[in-house]
Amino acid sequence: MTKPESQDAIAEVVGVTLDVIDLDLEIAFWGAALGQEILTEVEGWAVFELPNGLTLDLQQVPENKVAKNRFHFDLRIRSGDNGVQRLRKLGASVVEHIVKEVGEWYVMADPEGNEFCAIIRNTHFAAADEGAQTDA
Repeated sequence: MTKPESQDAIAEVVGVTLDVIDLDLEIAFWGAALGQEILTEVEGWAVFELPNGLTLDLQQVPENKVAKNRFHFDLRIRSGDNGVQRLRKLGASVVEHIVKEVGEWYVMADPEGNEFCAIIRNTHFAAADEGAQTDA
């Protein structure tokens, strides 16, 4: 696939919404995992503002999750396996541990089974970290 010629953006990502059944449970989990307080909460809806200006919205729905997510979060875990253990104490479960040349990560699930990746090591992060250190 070729890169399109320069075009004006049609849209911009402002956040992502996660469907949940138990809003209080998911607020507690994601608030602790991300170290964030709720920005807004109304009936059946809660919003976290993330440091990069995006939002994570939790939307209460009546139906259970029935299949694997087609979209998931990639969380950079700076404290390695200690961070994974902290996520487990919050109610997350490990689905799979993956170690490859390009990195190491855990496929995990939040308390309601929504998948996310807890990235311990990734060659892209190492390159970005080195650039940030030389820019400082």
